[in-house]
Parts: sequence; structure tokens; C-alpha cells
Amino acid sequence: MTNEISAREQILPMVEKLLRLGPRDAMIADLAGGVLSGEKHSIVIGEDLLDRIKFIREGEFSEKSGETTLKLVGEVQAINAATAVLYKGFATTADLSADFLEERSPYDPKDYIRCAVEVGNGAWLPMHFYAQKASLNRKGFANFIKSTKVTAKRKETYVARALGTSSAFHKASGGALPALEELKGGKIPSLVNIDEAANVDRAIRNLETKPHIPLKNLLSLLKDCWSVVETIKPNILGVLIKAITQVDELYFSSKIED
Repeated sequence: MTNEISAREQILPMVEKLLRLGPRDAMIADLAGGVLSGEKHSIVIGEDLLDRIKFIREGEFSEKSGETTLKLVGEVQAINAATAVLYKGFATTADLSADFLEERSPYDPKDYIRCAVEVGNGAWLPMHFYAQKASLNRKGFANFIKSTKVTAKRKETYVARALGTSSAFHKASGGALPALEELKGGKIPSLVNIDEAANVDRAIRNLETKPHIPLKNLLSLLKDCWSVVETIKPNILGVLIKAITQVDELYFSSKIED
């Protein structure tokens, strides 16, 4: 009976604290499975690391503070609890476009922006989507770019894009004009061959406002373009990525608060 009372006295303060924190700020530790679970993310300790990690009790449950003092020693990897995709400390330029088309960010959103600036070498790449994911306003977006380790000229280039003073917009001509009219009319252009895919990309770059097409459908069109271009004429990928960047600007730059 004494042991039961003691256990209750130890657990109650912890439960009270969890209730105070709420689901957003609390995590539940599964020490047997090596998982810390929260509302949005989980920290998973791999089996190869679990044996090397020690959960060190710095103190017992204290009647004075009502808290425990546990120290976690070791390395952990964080995953998105919903998708079970490992978060990593880097992103590639290929990830920037591919993950944008899927509207996902399995890496730290700021790593995508850092990759665009430090690795992109001036290339047009989607960034506003990731700035929104990172909860950056325009000033914070620009300041983060300024903190990257690149030349002043490249910082200036990407800051201009972050602030909207430089755009991937480009006026279409020739064979891209019919596709542009279809997009403006809320229709998805057909993709039969490589020329049509290239014209769709050029037409998308000429969009000044959001077309009356659901974003998912527009992204699906871009993914179809990617499949055609990548396998048949990869040298046109640059045009496609600029089209992706234009969609990023149209749909996500306005969501970044000033």
C-alpha cells in the first residue's frame, strides 16, 4: 500500500504538468521503444543508438517543485509523426522542386532556403513555400538569406526574390500562347509531346495572377511536364524549374506577412 501511495505521489505532479503544458508543448517518452512523441513530431532513437543512450535520473520526483529532472544523453533523429519521414540536416536543389510539387517539407524548411542560396548558384528555385513553413515574415526571410555563407552579390539576388522585387515571370510568345490562354481560362493544357511540355512551362512563367485552377491540379501538370522533360529533353529542365518558381511566387509569396 505504501508503494502504491508513493507511486501516486510521483505520477500526479507529472500529470498536472502535462495538463498545464497542453498537447502542443508536451511530449510522451516511450523509454522501451526509444520514442518521444508530441503533437506534431516524434523523436526516434534508432536501435543502434538506443543501447548507447543513457536516461540519467538527476533527481527523484520532488514535492517542492513537482517536477522530475531527467537528462537525455546521446544523438536523436526527428521524424514527422504523420509521414514517418526522417528529418535530415540538409536538402538538395532537386529536393527543392520535387518536395514543393508534393507540398511537403521533410527537411527543416530553412535548410531548403539555405540550399537555394548557397548551392543554387543564382538559379531560380522555389523558396516562398519553405519560408512560410518556417514561419518567416518577409523581413525574417530576407535576414535569413543575409545570414547565409555566400557572396554579397548572391545574397542580393536572393533577397530581391524574397522581397518580391525580382520575379521568375517571363512573357510568353509563339507556341506558348495557346497554352497560356487555356491556363487563364481555367483549363489544363494537354501534354502529348516534349514541345507541348516546354510551351506549358513557358506559359506558366507568364502567369501574373493565380489561374482558376486548383493548386494541386497545377502542381500535377508540372509533375507531368517534369516526367516528359526529364526523360526526353533534360536540358529544358531549367525552363520547367523557373515555371515551378513562378507558381511558388504566385501562391505562397502573398502568404508571407510583411
